[in-house]
Amino acid sequence: MSVSVLRLFHQVFLAFLLALVLVFSGCEKSDKNQESSPTAQATEEAAATQPAEAGIAKRGKSLYFANCIACHNTDPTKAGSVGPAISDSSKALLTLKVTQGTYPEGYQPKRTTKLMPPLPNLKAGIPFLYAFLNP
Repeated sequence: MSVSVLRLFHQVFLAFLLALVLVFSGCEKSDKNQESSPTAQATEEAAATQPAEAGIAKRGKSLYFANCIACHNTDPTKAGSVGPAISDSSKALLTLKVTQGTYPEGYQPKRTTKLMPPLPNLKAGIPFLYAFLNP
């Protein structure tokens, strides 16, 4: 065998050994991760025991940012460029104003601009918006 063939064989053999070491070290790390899975399970269980309201409010925040911040402030406790501050809004107010463009009987609007169009497609999202606006 020539020297160049031996060098090539040696390089291939070393690459093969390196690959084996990486594969087996990866398997070893996987076993270590499995040993620490009780910690991961505890974290998942803790997350599962958090109040459901957190998830509901998070979805409400998504709806708010997708549909409301063009007129209302990104911080619902502050007035927006067109719409008023809307934190602490009642569920009745949200339902009527968002879906029908009206107010509950006896409610005095913060602004009388009447620019907000009804958004009946958000009817199913009212509980989520309510949870976000009433932390």
